[in-house]
Amino acid sequence: PDNAWVDVSLELTRQTNLTLKIAQQAIFNTSILLPTLGAQNPIAPYGGTPMLGYLDPNRNISDYSAFVYYSNIRLVELSPFIPWTNQPLSLIVTQGASFTLSSGATFASNPLTNAWYLGSTNGPNAINVAAVRENGTPIVGVATNIFAATNGIASLAVNNIQSGTNYISTWSDQAGAVTNYISSIQVVSGFADRTVNAGVTTNLAVTTTGNLTPAYTWRFNGTNLVNNAKYGATTNAASLTISNVVAADAGPYTCIVTNAAGVASGSVTVVGTLSVIAPPSGVTVAPTPQNNLWGSNTTFTASVASGTPPFTYQWKKNGINITGATTNPIVLAAITAASSGSYTVGVTNSAGGTLSSA
Repeated sequence: PDNAWVDVSLELTRQTNLTLKIAQQAIFNTSILLPTLGAQNPIAPYGGTPMLGYLDPNRNISDYSAFVYYSNIRLVELSPFIPWTNQPLSLIVTQGASFTLSSGATFASNPLTNAWYLGSTNGPNAINVAAVRENGTPIVGVATNIFAATNGIASLAVNNIQSGTNYISTWSDQAGAVTNYISSIQVVSGFADRTVNAGVTTNLAVTTTGNLTPAYTWRFNGTNLVNNAKYGATTNAASLTISNVVAADAGPYTCIVTNAAGVASGSVTVVGTLSVIAPPSGVTVAPTPQNNLWGSNTTFTASVASGTPPFTYQWKKNGINITGATTNPIVLAAITAASSGSYTVGVTNSAGGTLSSA
């Protein structure tokens, strides 16, 4: 009809991608695939007077009958419009970290209400595919914000997070509500410093919780590790196996955990130190041999060429343990002819032991 309003009513209940065109020109565009983080996706500007009309689907008609002309066009958006996604869409942090999420809405009625929830995924849509986002389903309420305005920006501060989860926000006014995309949070807990005996096989592991499966890269002293007889499961695995540990394996190990969604915070790094207890070796006793006067005192001292202290000592005479002789050095007091013999010492730690030569 000429000189009359033509109402176009639009209501979205979930954030999605939508383009509204008049005369094949976009006047409203909610496309949010891979938006610039934190940037608003505004209503697309319309160049010219919005009265050119609507092109008939029959493109074979080239005269004026292919058009319906309007003098006025009015667009009514019933529920709030979310111009950007929760920021960030995906985040990977270490256990105990704190961070802030944000969400915004506009073109709403006053008052405008925002609510944050813990959210679940809502079906088979794969949020680990960069171009696919999941609206999710709100489960447990976390926070509510009310704006005496037609637009608003809300933030959610998350402190000391312990396990991975999804956060989701909704915006509502008197006309309806719309649900935002989820923010998928991955939480990584690292491995503790570890001490092992030489010769054993040990395993270092990180734990990642959340809705996505991240990628892993293991390093030792800053160098990437590869699968071989020494190191197992180093390629994209949450654990690292070290076989037949030796002293040279001691040092800092790093696991770089990379965000599977490929957006926002890219990775976190967890570091732990492996300490190796090497068994004692190369034990010698000095001075030897000794010739001492009757009634005098004599001392034997053991030296350990290599190994990880602390050590325990057991002195022997002619291969038999001397009761109470567990110090280094050992002092034989008031020796007599009965003191003569071959003195050796056994040296041990948690990784093993060895006996000095006679």
